[in-house]
Amino acid sequence: MKRSIVVEGMTCANCAKTLEKTFDLYDDVSVKVNVGAGRIMVDYNEAAIGLPQIAAIVREAGYTPILAKDEVANQGKAERVFRRDIFISLALTIPLLWTMWHHFGATWMTPRLSMFLMQPAVQFALATPVQFYVGRLFYRGFYKSLRKGVLGMDALVVLGTSSAYAYSMWVWINSGVFWHAMGHMMDMYFETSATIITMILIGNYLEHLAKKRTSSALEGLLNLQAKVARVLRDGVELELSIEDVVEGDLIIVRPLERIPVDGVIVTGESFIDESMISGESIPVYKLVGEKVIGATINQSQQLVIQTTHIGVDTVLAKIIQTVEEVSSSKPPIQRTADRISSIFVPAAISIAIITFVVWYVVLGAELSLAVRAAVAVLVISCPCPLGLATPTSILVGSGKAATAGILYKGGEFFETANKIDAIAFDKTGTLTMGQPKVTDVYGEMSYFSSIASLEQLSVHPLSQAIVSYKQVPLNEVTEFETVGGKGVQGMVNASMVVVGNARLMSDEKIDVSNFTEEADTLAAAGKTLVYGAVDGVARLLFGIQDQVKADAKATISALHKRGIATFMITGDHEAVAQSIAASVGIDHVYASVLPDEKATIVEEIKSQGYFVAFVGDESMMRLH
Repeated sequence: MKRSIVVEGMTCANCAKTLEKTFDLYDDVSVKVNVGAGRIMVDYNEAAIGLPQIAAIVREAGYTPILAKDEVANQGKAERVFRRDIFISLALTIPLLWTMWHHFGATWMTPRLSMFLMQPAVQFALATPVQFYVGRLFYRGFYKSLRKGVLGMDALVVLGTSSAYAYSMWVWINSGVFWHAMGHMMDMYFETSATIITMILIGNYLEHLAKKRTSSALEGLLNLQAKVARVLRDGVELELSIEDVVEGDLIIVRPLERIPVDGVIVTGESFIDESMISGESIPVYKLVGEKVIGATINQSQQLVIQTTHIGVDTVLAKIIQTVEEVSSSKPPIQRTADRISSIFVPAAISIAIITFVVWYVVLGAELSLAVRAAVAVLVISCPCPLGLATPTSILVGSGKAATAGILYKGGEFFETANKIDAIAFDKTGTLTMGQPKVTDVYGEMSYFSSIASLEQLSVHPLSQAIVSYKQVPLNEVTEFETVGGKGVQGMVNASMVVVGNARLMSDEKIDVSNFTEEADTLAAAGKTLVYGAVDGVARLLFGIQDQVKADAKATISALHKRGIATFMITGDHEAVAQSIAASVGIDHVYASVLPDEKATIVEEIKSQGYFVAFVGDESMMRLH
């Protein structure tokens, strides 16, 4: 079982190391830490360990786990505390910074205020809350990491600011002066410690905002999940929270409702919009016994679905899990950064000590100068960029990619993307709009109004394409019926109207030979044929085609300029595939390919020496 858990208190790569070392002590559970997102991904054996025990392990490491039900409230609370601490820190630090004008020689600016703020008692009163109240986060992090034998960013912040604060206290106490006269100023660094804490806190808050924006892609996926389900139990229809649905439950899904679970149709048949999963905007007609996926949309008829997968086992949950795992996985460059970070802090502390000794003992400098040099080493060597740059870049990159509909299976793919020299595209919904339009009409247009009247009751994209072809008065329709996978029929103005493909015309014994020549021309151009018949006579023939995306040709051209070969792999027949490929400039075409054959085609392209990326059909990517 894999589970993502929000964890409070993680600030750098060494926090990740602390958690990983703690979990290494336990069997039946492993962890991947995503410091950038403030989450851990735990993989555990449910039979041996549960979430309460995992939460206890996180607390043992010195961090706070936030379970799913508390995430929203906790995130709001954490942000409020963040803003409050920044406000307090700025309010107390700005007066300390004002005294810097005096150090710069600008004594003409509010001299009385500057002299007041430079009094040791005033500086002590302003700096102490910043050091120990606002800075409590860093002290707490230092203590937690110290317990596990890991020194991180917090160690440098605490040691650096505490040294400056302690030295200032020593100077003040040693002077024996509580309130000094004007013109006699002590060499103190209260403003230094307060400013460092304030600036690092502001940096952490900006990083928090970046994480929040990046997580919007994941929130968008979560919002696709249905919150309630209409469950049929013992003949009674109940509206239950999705968490209360169990495998085997019968779910009623009405037209235009989102399917709440993965399951199998037991009653009814309908068109299902699976575009959020497959990218195909044309609905798929599903019959009894066929599988449906949670978060897809039932478009036409009521269905009864038997639940087969719930919770983390659903297709959507696995997609969400993939997005979460992307930034948790460590590509080679991040593992290198982690190894460097693990020795960086002890090295920085050692260098600071050596710096102090050299300045004070060897060179005979004043104590204040030696302390300043050592503190400078501690502060500027903060390993935040080293520990967070790589995971943050992966987090931001994967978040933006997910917003654009691109899912990375692991962070290492960010490193290998520059090697791509061939891209294979699916057609529908990728190179084309997935929104078919009528391009050709043959026959008697006087019958178009009756045909459009019938079609406007259907939600199928081909029907909507016909309705939108031309604005005409629409008439009342009775006895409307959808003929699964073939078309529709009904009574319009006392006439029987049938609209659909050649199979439906054959079933209804309607002769379409008067359109043979036109049908051959449209088929050769790769267009979908829809016949319209009134009172048993074929009156109209529509040629319908998916439209190429406006930027498809420019995209292919840009890839060619980069020396990247392009391929199209599609289930459409050769004429359609070649027509689309020619219009956008695709190099190579594989047509009439079954979904389970697409992975084999990609392997064939790879065998030609290409490093291949595939764009499109999500089901093929799951197979590969």
